[in-house]
Amino acid sequence: GRAARFGTVEELAARFRGSPENAPSRVDAERLPAAVVAGRAVGAADPPCALHRSPRDTSRVLFSVARGGAHEAALASAAAREAAREWSAAAASRRAAVLLELADRLERETDSLAREMAVDVGKPVAQGSAEVRRASM
Repeated sequence: GRAARFGTVEELAARFRGSPENAPSRVDAERLPAAVVAGRAVGAADPPCALHRSPRDTSRVLFSVARGGAHEAALASAAAREAAREWSAAAASRRAAVLLELADRLERETDSLAREMAVDVGKPVAQGSAEVRRASM
């Protein structure tokens, strides 16, 4: 049934942001799309961009993000409504299994996520680690 559409956390992530193996780290990416909707980058071919600078060294651009608009918002809203319908149709046991797998993955990736937060937003690594651990509970 519909519940079978929900596979592993990696499969869910792939659906909403592309393949996890091929997805660039936000910190390593040169330019991010305006939006990723249902696993596909959407937005104008050459939209204006917002630069995201290092909070520790504002002369260093970490990445740029294409600015989205009403079109991207409408696509994201429609995809979110469909995902909510699919999620609510899944058996409670399947939803629980997916969330437990996500929590396990957060625990495994705590250090790398905390380091990325430190670079991206200037948060101390210890604080980022605590946030990731709380999210995995």
